[in-house]
Formats: sequence, C-alpha cells, structure tokens
Amino acid sequence: MTDLPRIEDLPRRNATQVKNKWGDLVRDVRATGSVAVTHHDKVEMVVVDAARYEAMAMLVAGAKV
Repeated sequence: MTDLPRIEDLPRRNATQVKNKWGDLVRDVRATGSVAVTHHDKVEMVVVDAARYEAMAMLVAGAKV
C-alpha cells in the first residue's frame, strides 16, 4: 500500500454534495482512493475504496501481533 495522503490534501466534498451526487463521490473515490467529506468546512469523515480499507485493516491487524 502506498503512503496515505494527509487529510488536508484529500479532495473534498461537502455533505450536501455527497447526499445529492452520490455517483460523483463514487467516481472520485475510485479515481483518487479517498475523499474527505465536510460539514461546515470541517472534515467529518473520509470515504475510502474497499481495497484501501482492506489494506489498512491488514496493516492494523499485523501491528497488533
């Protein structure tokens, strides 16, 4: 897995855009690997593609051993 980008460097979509244009978010996540979702200009969550999530979960599981 490549290094994760800093949260400040992620592409952003506000919550209303995510709600109204889900397909656009999905395309952005597939293109970039992750997108920060904001509410009142504050990052509330990061949406990641399934492959990246699985890779992160494996890294965390390996760190617990």
